[in-house]
Amino acid sequence: MNAIIYTRVSTDDQAKNFSLPYQVERLKTYASINQMQIVAEFQDDESAKSLNRPDFQRMIAYSKTNRKGIDFLLITKWDRFSRDTHDAYVMIRQFRDMGITVQAIEQPIDPSVPEQKIMLAFYLAAPEVENDRRSLNIKSGIFRAKTEGRWVSAAPLGYKYSRDDKSKPILIPSEKAPLIRQLFEEYAKGVYSMFELARVMRTRGLVISKSHMPRILSNPIYAGKFKVESYQKEPEKIVKAIHEPLISEETFEQVQRVIRGRGLARTNLGMLDEAFPLRGFLLCPQCGRPITGSPSRGKLGKLYHYYHCHTPCKERNRANEVDIAFVQYLSQIKIPGPIAKLYRTVIEDLYSESKNTAAKDTKRIDSELQELEDKLLKIDEKYIDGEISADSYGRLKESLATRKLHFQNQKNNLGITEKEFTSYFDYCMNIFENLDQYYINADIEKKRRFVGSTFPGKIIYQNNQCRTPKIHPALDCIANKINSLENKKLSESFGESHEVVGTGVEPVTSGL
Repeated sequence: MNAIIYTRVSTDDQAKNFSLPYQVERLKTYASINQMQIVAEFQDDESAKSLNRPDFQRMIAYSKTNRKGIDFLLITKWDRFSRDTHDAYVMIRQFRDMGITVQAIEQPIDPSVPEQKIMLAFYLAAPEVENDRRSLNIKSGIFRAKTEGRWVSAAPLGYKYSRDDKSKPILIPSEKAPLIRQLFEEYAKGVYSMFELARVMRTRGLVISKSHMPRILSNPIYAGKFKVESYQKEPEKIVKAIHEPLISEETFEQVQRVIRGRGLARTNLGMLDEAFPLRGFLLCPQCGRPITGSPSRGKLGKLYHYYHCHTPCKERNRANEVDIAFVQYLSQIKIPGPIAKLYRTVIEDLYSESKNTAAKDTKRIDSELQELEDKLLKIDEKYIDGEISADSYGRLKESLATRKLHFQNQKNNLGITEKEFTSYFDYCMNIFENLDQYYINADIEKKRRFVGSTFPGKIIYQNNQCRTPKIHPALDCIANKINSLENKKLSESFGESHEVVGTGVEPVTSGL
């Protein structure tokens, strides 16, 4: 008689010394005693929850091809075959139809005896019942831990796992925590869109994809709360977490209002009043404190608008005069046509060189992501089957999820299509060549976004002129290059405040 043997081992089996070599030795001994010749061996290091195991599938294919030369399929116990009763019956019947008898040598049954089917049912059902009970216990334990405020899933970006005084896993701030805090605080101001803020944070060392931004900004875990899904008869609820929050609840709620379009930038004291586009971006030249803006009614009832400092400075200037000076300041920041063409040529060359590299990197990253996805699924199965502990599950899940996010961010940042590149470049260069016109034609919200992102060092109005201690690095770099190309000394074109003067080219007056 000819036989094939199948062995399977899980993490728990290894802990019980029920290893693959042990199973193989037992099966070969049984075959020798019963004068069976082993014609093929198959083994898996997989959960028995599913029949979709590599060597199990190869065994089925081999059996179909060589059915006439196989009499028995030998296993040590029925749970090596499957822990799902329905699947096991289906496969036993499939092998029987091929003329192959499935036999568990440590739990033998005689298929010719009808009463033996009761024993088979018990042997097959027992592992499934054990699995279901273990899964139920794990889910119950996870639910209990969550209701106590303990986060049990992969650590969110900005956190990592540690141990509390009871040696239980707990979230603690990671090295990315300060950047996550900045992310929330910046978005709460209502100045940046999510896409713009993602780009800003990338320069600070926090790489987040566009699709990941909403999930982070809407996750209450950072404010020390999280949602516990309904379980059995328990309703869904929000619980207070036991870990340290990275932001206050007030900051989190403000971010949610901005996301919903009812945030600070839209409602707070008329922040978007058309009369005060520079409110919040001006500094007092006397005391260095932020300048605000408010209307004042004259003796004849006419309304006048002023930017002013708080007492005792009494710095006060008409809003329209400050706005005009700011537009004049923008008109001096120019990129002449020939320089713009030179920039385009250089950037197009760099873009062309990067396309081939990006294509290779994309293929490599896709492969890495697929491998990580397979590993995550395998960990989930082992966790549900009880083959790994909750602590190990959390650590493995966190590690793989972090790697997956890393590769996803790499892929998102690989590059853009040629059409997108042309569109982005034309749009940006048009703005650079016409900063004053862009500002004039923009609505109040776009004006504030533009000022906030372009002049991080704020603006000072003095002697009917605007100046700023710091401008965006891109503009700073371009202005320096232009001055260099035109053989101008930096000191002739920039004051100590980086105030950009004219390059000798008339401002472009066409709007965007």
